[in-house]
Amino acid sequence: MAKAQRDEFDPMFVAEKVARQIIEENGADAVVILWTSHRRRQTRFWRHQIGNALLCNSMIETTFEEQNASSSEEEEEEEEDS
Repeated sequence: MAKAQRDEFDPMFVAEKVARQIIEENGADAVVILWTSHRRRQTRFWRHQIGNALLCNSMIETTFEEQNASSSEEEEEEEEDS
C-alpha cells in the first residue's frame, strides 16, 4: 500500500500518467515532457518521453532551436530599442 501512495507523488509516475493520457485522448505518436525541480540550491532537469526515440529526440532538438531563435530575436530587438 505504501508503494502505491509513493507512486502518486513520484514525478516520473505522474509524467507517465500524463503522457499516456495525451496519447489516448489525442492520438499522439510521441510525447515529451520536460521539467525542472529545485532543492537545496540545486536544480534538477527531468525528461520523460513515450514514443519513437528518434521522433522524441527530434522534437526536443526542434524546440531547443526554436527557443534559441526566438531568444536571439528578442535580444536583437532590445538592442535596437536602446
